[in-house]
Amino acid sequence: AKAPPGRPAGTGFAVGPPAALLLSWPKGKLPCTGEYRLIDGERPNGHAAWNRRKGEFVLYSSKQGLWSIGGCPDHLAARFGSDTCLLYHRGWDGGGHGGAWPHQLVGGTWHWWDVDAQKWHDAAGFRITEVPAVVDANCLDAAVSEAQRLRTNPTAPDAEQRAANLATFQADLLAPVFNEPGGFTLLMLAAGEGWLDLCRALCASIVSKSAENRGRHLDARDGETGW
Repeated sequence: AKAPPGRPAGTGFAVGPPAALLLSWPKGKLPCTGEYRLIDGERPNGHAAWNRRKGEFVLYSSKQGLWSIGGCPDHLAARFGSDTCLLYHRGWDGGGHGGAWPHQLVGGTWHWWDVDAQKWHDAAGFRITEVPAVVDANCLDAAVSEAQRLRTNPTAPDAEQRAANLATFQADLLAPVFNEPGGFTLLMLAAGEGWLDLCRALCASIVSKSAENRGRHLDARDGETGW
């Protein structure tokens, strides 16, 4: 749907665009959550843009200066000239992003389009964070270290967001190194804490593995994830 009109944003970005962003919404299911990568050579409406790794969605600055998320093929074809989108962010003053990258927005509200109800809703809790840059050779060590931190204190204020970020390390999170001897697997932790983004990533990896290996990676609480 078209985002309601508002004041245009400024262009005073202090630093360059991040190479990758993670979109997450713990309170609900949106098809556009996941990891987005910077699109080389694309500057729609004068700003950087990112597309989801699977290619269905794109995060971009609209003509109104609002960070928005829409269908990638449609917006590429229209050269980002359309205000139709699935989500958009507007500041408290009704303005656009004012030169802040999507993960640096302060205040304001994300809104999502309810296709069934045909109206906009507040997307309270929707978050965009920068994916940490990790050297390939250190990905496994970094992921193992972060998983251990999550197990040690799964109720820390930032634990849920760190759990979502864990899937961006590009390590095999189902490898035996992530399973404790007592069977307290990473999936079990994610399910017990309600970390939907990590559950999705883990279960998607499980589905991609062969049927004969599936049993080695599931635990008794797999059914609780809903995935």
